Amino acid sequence: MYNDKNVYMPMTITINEARCPQNHPCPSVKVCPAGALIDFEEVIS
Repeated sequence: MYNDKNVYMPMTITINEARCPQNHPCPSVKVCPAGALIDFEEVIS
């Protein structure tokens, strides 16, 4: 993502742990059109 001065600004994903049951694969990983997200649980296992 680029800001109004055309400087690259990486996006940050924040997880609201109070709303996430954390007992399933993250659905955000599946909907990313660029495949840029990884499932942390898959990385550590």
